[in-house]
Amino acid sequence: MDYLNDLELAYEIGIEHKDIFPVLERAIAGADVSNDIETGLEARDLMIEAACFQGYPRKQLQAFSWVIKKYEEDEGYVDEYNLLWQYKWIGESIASFEEVSKEQIQALQEDMKAKYLASSYSLAPYYKVKTLTAMHMGDREEALHHFKEWQATPTDFMNDCPACEAHEMAHYYWFVGDYEKALKAAKPILNGRMSCAEVPHLTYGLMALTYLELGEKEKAEECLDKGLPLVQQNMDLLDALAQLIEYLIRTDRHEQALEVFENHREMALNTEGSLVGLYLLSAIYPITTDTALKEKTRELAAKFDRRNGNDYYTAKLANA
Repeated sequence: MDYLNDLELAYEIGIEHKDIFPVLERAIAGADVSNDIETGLEARDLMIEAACFQGYPRKQLQAFSWVIKKYEEDEGYVDEYNLLWQYKWIGESIASFEEVSKEQIQALQEDMKAKYLASSYSLAPYYKVKTLTAMHMGDREEALHHFKEWQATPTDFMNDCPACEAHEMAHYYWFVGDYEKALKAAKPILNGRMSCAEVPHLTYGLMALTYLELGEKEKAEECLDKGLPLVQQNMDLLDALAQLIEYLIRTDRHEQALEVFENHREMALNTEGSLVGLYLLSAIYPITTDTALKEKTRELAAKFDRRNGNDYYTAKLANA
């Protein structure tokens, strides 16, 4: 059966390579035609992991929706721990689609909460997802509310790794403008005591801007030098790249900022989750002379603001 060979080939290719996606799509289609639920589930689990690692939230969401439906039809097919672990990725990434309403986002996240409670897991991951979603939606008050809940809730083994937790704490403090606390949260990462697949990659952009705010230019430059090679040409790290482009602009290196952006223009314009594209477009917005690009950025910002019920992204462009 060819689809079984495709699944085996997907493992050989690995989740870090784009070539895995068409192979997994063939494996999924073949398993579905053959009504091979176990193989279809295994292929979708691999799809979810690869899409998360490479920054393809739509592929991730499509596969996860099938898994959730199968779990609700018959829990015996689906590994519950794996499902709830994946829910953290989906719960946050869903906000990156401007066509998904606030009500749909909230419904999905409340389903996550219900499933965690039903399985007696800590709600710390749920509150973390709610915090990050509020940040993505430019809602400072909601972010503050859920951050307090996140920090006050005891954790268990459903928690993310220490490096990811430290990074997201730093991310939150940077978002609210508490740069001293952002730096304190990120120190174990910057000192090399914490790391994972995407940390410190994601952290250097945040810290370049944080150090700049704190007047520590030399350390900010170290973050630029270390971070830029790690995040280029990686769809899942474009938000960190956007922060480094912003840093380059704020330190008057416009030519370099434009060069970095041009090397990622197609990614910015063709991301599956267009919020990440907006981050990149917004970063270059203050200095680009491309009127079509500026109009695209304003339109995308307006779409997210309408969905979010505020003017967060439009105001950022106006103040750039």
